[in-house]
This record gives sequence, C-alpha cells and structure tokens, in this order.
Amino acid sequence: MSYGPSEIKLIRVFAGVVQNRGFAAAQEKLNLSVSAISTYMSQLEELVGVTLCHRGRGGFRLTEKGRLFYAEVEALLDRLDSFETYTLSLRSDLGGSLDVGLTDSIASDPTLPLARVIREFVSLHPKVRLSLYVANPYELQNAVIERRIDLAIGTLGDEPCEAAFDFVGQLHRVPARALRRTMAMSLTAARACPRLF
Repeated sequence: MSYGPSEIKLIRVFAGVVQNRGFAAAQEKLNLSVSAISTYMSQLEELVGVTLCHRGRGGFRLTEKGRLFYAEVEALLDRLDSFETYTLSLRSDLGGSLDVGLTDSIASDPTLPLARVIREFVSLHPKVRLSLYVANPYELQNAVIERRIDLAIGTLGDEPCEAAFDFVGQLHRVPARALRRTMAMSLTAARACPRLF
C-alpha cells in the first residue's frame, strides 16, 4: 500500500482528533466540520482495516490498535515535519505553520515589543502561518507536551517540565527545529535589544 497526499491528510486529521481528544474539539484546529472529520476518520479506518477509535455518546477514545497506530503516526508526522524543514532549509526559505502559546503576562507586557517581533518574523518568513494562543503556564506546558502547540513563551515556573519551553527558547522534542529556533532567537533578540525592532 502506498501513501500519497490524500492518505497523509487522513493521517493528519486522525492526529488532530487524538491531540484534541475528540471530533468537536478538533474542528477549529483542523478547520473542518465534525461531519468532514467523521468522514475522514471512516476513510482512514477503511484504509487501515481496523477500528481506530470509539466515538459517540460515550465520548472519544482510542482502541488498543488505535493507540498503537497513533504512536506510529506521531513518529511519521515528526519525520515528515523534519523532512519539510530540511527541504525548506535547502532554499533558506522557511514555511509551514507555527503554533505559539503565550502566557498572559507576556502577551500584555508593555516592555516586550511582541507585536514588532511578530511583524518582523512574518515579514522575514512570509510562508509561515503563525498562530498565537494565550493561556496560563500550566495549560501551555500541557499543550506543548500534547503537541497542540509548537512552543510556549513566558515564565513557565521554576522547574518547567522537560517538554516545555521557557522564554529564551530552549527547545525539546519539536519536529521543525529550525523554524522554532528562528522564532525563539527573534524573541530573545527583541528582549535583549528592543531597538532592533
């Protein structure tokens, strides 16, 4: 069996549903209706030949085979993201999406030129779709661990969990490292030298 763009799309929808813990919760992130998500999930289950999840009144939950499949999906999508980053780096042209979480204190800090940094980043990398989310540090750490966002910016506690990010951009377990590193360096430079922006 070969996997082309349409099969990869089904896999990405499945990953989005798992990461958001259900169809309804995933619809905004995936920009799809619940009906479309359901159709894609059915197509994927037919393609794979197993039931991947239970859905309905009892809520969303993975089957045992669904959990095993999801572990492989994570590895596949990480590899695809890394490959995309690599191929873009050959052209020195970043692209793709970057989901950034901000603590409320960072988003509203008047001493941090966040708007200017974001404008600069977007102008330097116009092919990057940047999405920003504001949440508390605990929610941001969980979102990074669960891969619902790519990085978090803010004071995340004295001892952030191993997969969380602090303001200076320490990255861990992120597929598109070059893209994330560029954003982190831009933000660090802005904090150290706001007149540059």
